[in-house]
Amino acid sequence: MLAMISPWMEMGNLVTYLQERKLDAHKRQRIVRGVAAGLHFLHGLKPVVVHGDLRAENILIDWDGKPLIADFGLARIIDSQASSIVATSFNGKGTMRWQAPELLNASRFGGENHGVTTKSDVYAFACVCWEIFTGQIPFANLRDGEVILAVAVNDERPSRPSEPATSRGLDDEHWRLMQSCWATLPVERPSMDEVNNILVDHI
Repeated sequence: MLAMISPWMEMGNLVTYLQERKLDAHKRQRIVRGVAAGLHFLHGLKPVVVHGDLRAENILIDWDGKPLIADFGLARIIDSQASSIVATSFNGKGTMRWQAPELLNASRFGGENHGVTTKSDVYAFACVCWEIFTGQIPFANLRDGEVILAVAVNDERPSRPSEPATSRGLDDEHWRLMQSCWATLPVERPSMDEVNNILVDHI
């Protein structure tokens, strides 16, 4: 039997960290860059690791305020040299509000739901950015069933918030990046390599 053990993080997860501390724009943008770097690392491994359930609740914070991606319960490992997934515990039941359209309504995309991919992780990353800047879950005003209709059928995404998100660092550049990560078609979303480069070099 295999198991993964993580060090204890006194700062808790990102949800509680955002609730309990008054973080300025710089610190929130730093967390965004840290999450992007972590996901970029996972996607760059050989074989590739897809997280599958990225959200603020599954991101731990260390003593220095740096985010650490955790909870790999839905992760899948993709061997590019093999014809199939070599190891996975994904059961298609990731948390709905962070799931990409193709996971919620596969029939729109020409086939069955084959599970999470690096591109569905990119979509979830934008949802985490939303949490960081707003302090709310995506579509906080909707029930789960309504989220499926909004995202997978009507192509809706969270609308751009004003204050306090603006003062918390949600500027034009970050919003454009989030929108690109929320593209309906997976192929139109940037890779985490591209996301990471944009955050490091241009934002």
